[in-house]
Amino acid sequence: MPPKPQTYLQLAPEFGSTKFGPFSGVEVRLGSDPSANDITLPEAYGVAPQHVKVLAQPDGSFIIAPTERSATVYAFRGHGRPKQVTSPTAIASGDSFSLVTPEGPRFYVLFERPQDQKGDDLIQSPKDAISAARDGLSAGSLMEEIKRIGFAKVVTSSLGSMAQSAYTFISSGAFLKPRNIILGASVMSGWVMAGGASCAAVGFQQSAAGTESDLVQCEADKAMLGGGSGDLEDQTVPGLTGRVLRDPPRWETTLLGDDAFRQAYVTEYKKYIGSGDKRRRLKWVRNPSKSRDFQAFQSAVKSSGVPDNVARIFAFIAAPEGYVEGREWTLVDSANGDRSCGRGPALMTWRQGKNLGIAPLQIDALVDESVAIGTDIALKRSALEATGGPGLEFADDEVETASIGLQGVKQCMFVAGSDGRSEPRTVAGLMASKFGANSARVPDEGDDYWQLARIMSYYASDAAFGWDRLKFTSGTAPSVVLDDLNAAEKDYVIEQSARLVARTVAVYCDAALDRQMEAPDYLSDLPSDLECLLLDYMIGNE
Repeated sequence: MPPKPQTYLQLAPEFGSTKFGPFSGVEVRLGSDPSANDITLPEAYGVAPQHVKVLAQPDGSFIIAPTERSATVYAFRGHGRPKQVTSPTAIASGDSFSLVTPEGPRFYVLFERPQDQKGDDLIQSPKDAISAARDGLSAGSLMEEIKRIGFAKVVTSSLGSMAQSAYTFISSGAFLKPRNIILGASVMSGWVMAGGASCAAVGFQQSAAGTESDLVQCEADKAMLGGGSGDLEDQTVPGLTGRVLRDPPRWETTLLGDDAFRQAYVTEYKKYIGSGDKRRRLKWVRNPSKSRDFQAFQSAVKSSGVPDNVARIFAFIAAPEGYVEGREWTLVDSANGDRSCGRGPALMTWRQGKNLGIAPLQIDALVDESVAIGTDIALKRSALEATGGPGLEFADDEVETASIGLQGVKQCMFVAGSDGRSEPRTVAGLMASKFGANSARVPDEGDDYWQLARIMSYYASDAAFGWDRLKFTSGTAPSVVLDDLNAAEKDYVIEQSARLVARTVAVYCDAALDRQMEAPDYLSDLPSDLECLLLDYMIGNE
């Protein structure tokens, strides 16, 4: 059997003609971050940490796509003029692309068979290629070509910032499910096939495979997309977000009724679409061995009495990007516009703990490392009193420090002793008492805004004054209720609430789309592939 063709990337002669490869995987990454790329280039050239991806297709052609919107890439087809690539673009073996500028580092993309032991090049002659193509012509090969063409059409259309999700969806094999091939073609053309013809085709495919799972899901997806009306304008960001969060009517009402929150949510979710790094920094949540702190907090919140639909979101307070397991302290934003020390799995500030009634509770402060490791107790007392006010009582030897990952810059300084913020069940119990089904100052479970009001109330508890005066109702958009806070605190609460909801949606959608990494049990009830692809498409393209 002849060697299987593999992907190579070769620098242009003016850059030394170095040949990289073979790359056996589907995807090749280029950028300045050595830990995230197959080929690393100097940042001095203007190369982004993750700049461009090259995706090999079975027929020897390729798709290239900038990983970030700010990453400039130019494609050269044959000896033609360079053309800037702003979305996934198809090129052929032998074509090239450059990074940053047309004169920047330029790579030729090659699909070759390795040389045999005699050193002869095994790339087929045109005659051999025609013979091989004729010999390989079959019903199966035609079906594969249909899949390939469908794939190329999807990733070379105007998906733009949706590329990250589409790559995961397709390279993992999810796109090749019969129901997704058929429904995907329908979505891209703007119509869902009427009368059940698409699902009938899936049923035909599944009858041979002996399973009905894809047929059942196809019917559900068709219903989600309009059941035959096929008008994609009927699919909205509020509606799709609600489906991912498993409460479509309430979240649709919330996002349509609260303009400030909706705009902030779209802004935050776009960050997950446009940045592969931001998505990767959340991948740990799906790793059971690296997310024990998250799982413990999620379990505590779910069993605390917090309503299920709110608990589903509250759990992701404990899932920031790049979280370090076992680290008790984390650098967080605070309502006063500065950075603060967040303690425990919920990253709770001292002021939040005080307003919510956490006990026991120890004072803390974010300080320069020179203060933390110094011996000036008056300076340390001043820093702690800036957090909790004057008159604090503690002994000199009770002051301790903890790292927050900013070695040589900042540390958290705190008074020693047990602190309820470190205990998941203590925090979850307080959440249940403040934000349960029929808690005071928030709408009853099932009323308009009932979930967002609880999320905003949690973050508003970091405000210096006025949190206990906030009264959320089902008749007023939660962002409007925040007018009782000062402008900076209101912006903080809206932004943090939007970030939490966007993070929750991003984790569930990534788990749904990434079939190479099986979703763990604690991320159950995943949305469908198409719900997430449509949501990414609509937010990415506004």
